[in-house]
Amino acid sequence: MSESVVGQLYVLQFLDDWVDFRYAEFLALLKLEGFQPELLTAYVIHDPNGLADPSAYVPIDLRNPSASPHTVASILSYLRHNKIVQHFLIFSFSDEAALVRIANRAVLVKNIYRLWGHEASFPALVDAVRHNSAELMESYLQPENSHLSWSVEVVGFGRSFTMPEKQALRTHFSFLQFPGPVNLRSPDIEMCLLCDYSAGSSYTKSKEDNAAPSVPCYLGRRLPTVGMRDVLKKYSLKTRPYLGPTSLDDALTFILANMVGCKSGMVSYEPFVGTGSIVVALAHLGVFCVGSDIDPRVLRGEMYAGQEDTVIQAKKKRQQQYKELKQNVHALIKEGSNMPVAEGATAPETLRQ
Repeated sequence: MSESVVGQLYVLQFLDDWVDFRYAEFLALLKLEGFQPELLTAYVIHDPNGLADPSAYVPIDLRNPSASPHTVASILSYLRHNKIVQHFLIFSFSDEAALVRIANRAVLVKNIYRLWGHEASFPALVDAVRHNSAELMESYLQPENSHLSWSVEVVGFGRSFTMPEKQALRTHFSFLQFPGPVNLRSPDIEMCLLCDYSAGSSYTKSKEDNAAPSVPCYLGRRLPTVGMRDVLKKYSLKTRPYLGPTSLDDALTFILANMVGCKSGMVSYEPFVGTGSIVVALAHLGVFCVGSDIDPRVLRGEMYAGQEDTVIQAKKKRQQQYKELKQNVHALIKEGSNMPVAEGATAPETLRQ
């Protein structure tokens, strides 16, 4: 195998949804950006199913990110083969801009952090970050960065923290003295402490554990990503004027588009286009789309829909209007039959009918 690519260490947090596709989507987007997952160094975190030793945490050397025998491809292959749902991935990467592009396009990537430390417990994490603090803070103490605002966020995965508990955990990192002002709303440097209570039997830990979590903990700088939230909201099935009985979920369509590596300039032909769920995602990504379907009623919107301006709803509206008109005519005939009629005169022909 070729020599592994060495770079900075990052921790990726997957979205807790569509777990069967999370690994495949991330691998596909790495390849789309021109990276080989077989050459990207990765670290074993934990195995909640007990297939490996859950306590065998690999010491992460920030000065030598390639000091691991594993790669992104090998770890994700192991997790997928053994059906292990892991919410975090630690790996080495050399192009942060490309990583931001991947995170902005991926549906199942929630956040990516530049890793400052990862240990099996919170006290061990504080000690490790303190030991490396001089090197970690070096670039932020330069005069050109002295104006950058910052904040420290505390996130519990599988466990919530109260505001006093978050503040108590933050104070342990007071030795990280950023020169800029604190900004809790939109900081330039957003540090995040992640406590993973989903690891192994951590769900059973009592609330007293929140004071000093004895679970895998991460500290890192969150990358400025926007993700796919706004895109999925724009193309949500709830916003579409016409839906069919087999319209594909909007998030899943973008996941499938990512897995096959779609990009701008490609051409796609969809022989079973239906209501166009897949071509919506492809068109957003810049793909030229052509589609067809065996049933033209689906293409015309006559099969099933959820809005009143569709063909089938208009037909139902006409039927209702005809029913009301018929009732009015019968009422008019009944009223006319009760009117006094002069001798020798007859009721109008329309009323008799």
